[in-house]
This record gives sequence, C-alpha cells and structure tokens, in this order.
Amino acid sequence: MNEPIIAMLEDDERRAERLLMRLRENFPYAIRWFNGLTCEMTEWLDVHLSETILICLDHDLNLLTDRHGSSIDPGCGRDVSDFLLQKPATCPVVIHSTNVVAATAMQESLKSHGWVVSRTTPYGDLDWVDEAWLPIIRSLLARR
Repeated sequence: MNEPIIAMLEDDERRAERLLMRLRENFPYAIRWFNGLTCEMTEWLDVHLSETILICLDHDLNLLTDRHGSSIDPGCGRDVSDFLLQKPATCPVVIHSTNVVAATAMQESLKSHGWVVSRTTPYGDLDWVDEAWLPIIRSLLARR
C-alpha cells in the first residue's frame, strides 16, 4: 500500500506556511501542497485519491502571472470539490475559506454526495489555524 497523503490547496504563503508547519509537527503523513492551479490538484487527485487520507481546501485563489506577465485564472476550491463530486467519498475534506457563501456551498454539495466535510472560517490573522483548524484535523485523523 502507498504512503498516506494529506492534500492541501492554499495559495496564501503565510497561511500555507503555518498550515504545513502544523501538519508536519502533528502528523506522520506525507503532504502534497497545491499553491496554484486547481487543475493541478484535480489531475493529481485523479491518480492519488485512493492514498489521500485528508483534503484541505481554500476557495478563493489569487490570479497567477505567467512568465510573460499575463494573468492566469487559477480556478477556485469549488473546482476541486466539483471534481470530488464525481468520485466515491474516500476521505474527509476540510474547507477553510473567508468566502462563507462559497465555502458553505462546497460543504453542502460534498455532504450530499457522502463526503465527510468540516469547515472553518479564518479569523484573527493566523489564530484560526491553531484554535479552529488544527483541532478539526486532529479529530478527523483520529478516526482513521
């Protein structure tokens, strides 16, 4: 069997740094971080979903810039959740987004398709990571 993996979509460098640090400090699993195009994450999940034990998704992603200075739309977390709707529910999903309307829509659609979904709204700069997000992750992974 392949090594269990946590997959995360987060484009904010400060948030990602804290989230990755907390995952590495607390869990012995491989981590696959996607900080850009949602299509990269869905392509990866299409191959590795069976070994993925947790998926963490942000919704709003910043525009990217290619080497010519042109803007690239990276998509949004909903692209990944829509991809997951086409797959059997295999692992928990944690949504962390300040876009409450979009995060709620993602959560409800995934739940209606059998996925275990939790959600937190970032607050207080990075306070939410330790106070809200990490306890959710601990609880979900303790059920493994």
